[in-house]
Amino acid sequence: MARYCVVGSLNMDLFATCDRFPERGEHLFGNSFKTSPGGHGGNQAAALAFLEQEVYLVGCLGDDIYGRRYLTHLDNIGVETSGVEMLEGVSSGIALVEHETGGDYKILVIPGGNQEVTIEYVQGQQSIIEHCDYLLLQAEIPYETSLHCARIARDQGKVVIFDPDPSGEFPDELLACTTIITPNRRELYYLTGIYPTDDHAIYTASQLLLDKGVEKVILTSGKDGAYYCDRDLFFQVESIGDALVVDTMATGDGFNGALAYALGEGEAIENAIRFANCFASMVTERLGAQTAMPNLSDAVSRYEESALKKRRIY
Repeated sequence: MARYCVVGSLNMDLFATCDRFPERGEHLFGNSFKTSPGGHGGNQAAALAFLEQEVYLVGCLGDDIYGRRYLTHLDNIGVETSGVEMLEGVSSGIALVEHETGGDYKILVIPGGNQEVTIEYVQGQQSIIEHCDYLLLQAEIPYETSLHCARIARDQGKVVIFDPDPSGEFPDELLACTTIITPNRRELYYLTGIYPTDDHAIYTASQLLLDKGVEKVILTSGKDGAYYCDRDLFFQVESIGDALVVDTMATGDGFNGALAYALGEGEAIENAIRFANCFASMVTERLGAQTAMPNLSDAVSRYEESALKKRRIY
């Protein structure tokens, strides 16, 4: 069985639902409120835990009510948390989420402890990265920390999966250390300056990332499934059909966790993408981030019921 390390963010989501977003200066009543563990790092680790994998998480929480609740949650779902520290005098990461009827959302993130995931901090957790076969990274911790972790993993022959969300300017060396990058359309535009409106644009933008050292590009594209590009192949794995979309939060995190799982199980890349599409579609059908993640049995059932719809482009 493959082992997975996620280095990334931990946010407690403060989740409010409403019929519509308020205008500037407007006072509206919402429909409901709840708190739920989130953050890209925590979400990806949770996806792998729900898929019954050996997954290690490296990150920081504040020594506050949210941090204590989050750490208990991680322990309960089976994430190995020896790499997670609660820091005094620092708030836990917080995400203020407004969710509108129909699935749209707005998020304001206060990084808190996520900013403390420094190079010095992860140096103390290096043995965890070295112990694992896959390293999953995102962009809610300092970029220099992600680069440091990616260097360690690359030098030891690990598979590095990088989700460039939220969008930003990333060092070329981080891209050169990346095995698989998984942007959505907006993120691919920020990375390359090319908006992926059609097959040719997706291919051209992907080639720019390959020129910077990325080995494989997977463009996640919601109802259009996902596009895969390397030096020899360019194809689309179409979605499995229309999901009953309730909430699109954490679908990318679910996709990345499920992709890593399927690759770790030895699946061919097209089937790994199909499994990730299935898992992500299930995440959209429930409200929240980690609370929306399916378990292994349900994810496998949807995968087995689906058919591979692969369109070879080039």
